[in-house]
Amino acid sequence: MRRFVLLIAVLLFNNLMCQEGNVIRWIDGKISAFSKNKPIGLTEAREAELIELHYLSKQNNYYKGQVESLFILCQDYLNQKKRYNDLFVRAKNIEALSLEENDYKSLSMAKNYLGIALLELGFLEEAKLNFQSSLVHTAKVSEEFTKNTLYFKNFSLLSRYYELIGKNDSAIFYLNKSAKIFNKIPDSSLLKKNYMTDIYLDLAKQFIHSDNTNKAQIYLNKVNNNQYSDFVKADFYFLSAQLQLKINNKKTALEYFKKAETLANEIKYSQLSVKIYDELSDFYDHNNPKEQIFYLKKSSVLKDSIRESSRAQINDINLNSVKSNQSVFDEKTQYLLMFFSVLAVVFGLIFFFRKSIFKRTFKEKVEEKKSDFNLSLAELAQLAYDKDSSFCNTFMTIFPDFESKLLEINPSLKPLDIEVCIYIKLNFSTKQIAQLKNISVRAVEGRKYRMRKALGIKPEENMYLWMSEI
Repeated sequence: MRRFVLLIAVLLFNNLMCQEGNVIRWIDGKISAFSKNKPIGLTEAREAELIELHYLSKQNNYYKGQVESLFILCQDYLNQKKRYNDLFVRAKNIEALSLEENDYKSLSMAKNYLGIALLELGFLEEAKLNFQSSLVHTAKVSEEFTKNTLYFKNFSLLSRYYELIGKNDSAIFYLNKSAKIFNKIPDSSLLKKNYMTDIYLDLAKQFIHSDNTNKAQIYLNKVNNNQYSDFVKADFYFLSAQLQLKINNKKTALEYFKKAETLANEIKYSQLSVKIYDELSDFYDHNNPKEQIFYLKKSSVLKDSIRESSRAQINDINLNSVKSNQSVFDEKTQYLLMFFSVLAVVFGLIFFFRKSIFKRTFKEKVEEKKSDFNLSLAELAQLAYDKDSSFCNTFMTIFPDFESKLLEINPSLKPLDIEVCIYIKLNFSTKQIAQLKNISVRAVEGRKYRMRKALGIKPEENMYLWMSEI
């Protein structure tokens, strides 16, 4: 009898294992199909299926299925260029899962996705920290091909970060590092083919900025000879327009700007649309004031819209980041998770109420506590973003000698010159200054160049470091 019971138990166990094996094979097949089909948008049906795959993998303790389904969701959200809150939540899920498995590849990729979300939302320093953390995890990956692809991505993202804060030398440094790694990836690799267009565009962009128009054209030609998405095509048109401006071919430049504008609006590529409007307003400067004002207004309206959207995304992230990890831990770690979740909620509420109170009472604080004013630079920056009228006075309260030191060097500096210097001291990027002043990036770059000459800052000196010491 005992043998019979044992036999039945073995048969049931084997049947269960066979069923489980079939489920896992089915999950792998579905994930493979999703990976091959990479839409720019994301349908509700596709999203629901991927989420279902994640939970089915979780029920079967299938780690690979859980992580890969979440990665596909992250990429889909990223392609939409607006669902960063959802991307943030899924990436945090991956991070929690991969930490338990010591899966450094997935950890590195999760940190990259988190960094991209933060970068797009304007949290530049936080984004950099995630990219640097990704590099640490990448160094622990044993497989050479995987390690190289991760290094390539990390260096590319760091290059983008330094470009956004206006440190082009550092941007070029990391772009060159990514290019060296790129050459190590086998030509047969699908990943190399996918990344090829990105690096060509990045290289073209840097060569345009450094006035090396011949090399810029070479890399744009490489992009033009490849098939690519509408987002890449819009970037291609925009960079082509900038290149044509550099070689003083204004007619062709305008044609490319118009192509980029039409396509960017069709696919709702708002970040690029703002750049296009700024460039077009600068293009029509002095020649056609009506068109210049038209594009300045369009840029201003869209920037406000993006800013409001980003704030909504940030609020969603603050609410969801705590919830995101609750589904990925087993029973043994659930109480630990609850503890940290409560802590996160408490700190989140403190931050929220602190920010709300700050916005309501800041002006009163300035009047009451000028003698011992100790606002953080982050709060000061927030005043600038909010275009608060007290910004300049507050800055002068915190840095009373800044203006006088600049005027000692060059008494002919104008108020706008001083204001640009203030933004540089606060480590605002060229792009951020352009947005705050509703002018083009090129106009800011021109102003910064004139400031260098006016203040005697040597070409090899870091302008941001120089301002920080004033």
